[in-house]
Amino acid sequence: MMRVVQDANRALSLGRFDTELEVEAYILARLNHMDANFVVNTTISGGVITTQVSAPATDLMPLNLMTSAFNSIDVSVFAQQLVEY
Repeated sequence: MMRVVQDANRALSLGRFDTELEVEAYILARLNHMDANFVVNTTISGGVITTQVSAPATDLMPLNLMTSAFNSIDVSVFAQQLVEY
């Protein structure tokens, strides 16, 4: 997840993407194979691109063992990148 977020932020930083929505769509497309309910939020503020991706921990578990213990936990990835263009 982290690598996908970093790649997307870098692409926006270099002008390969024009909007935050393109970054979010790219991330969702690359993580689609994980079949999880991802929430992606990308913003640009003060020359810094910030993206956070989160999903319920139970969606990311390979087996349905002990999932009730993780029902209220989300797994999140957070990355920032300076705008370079």
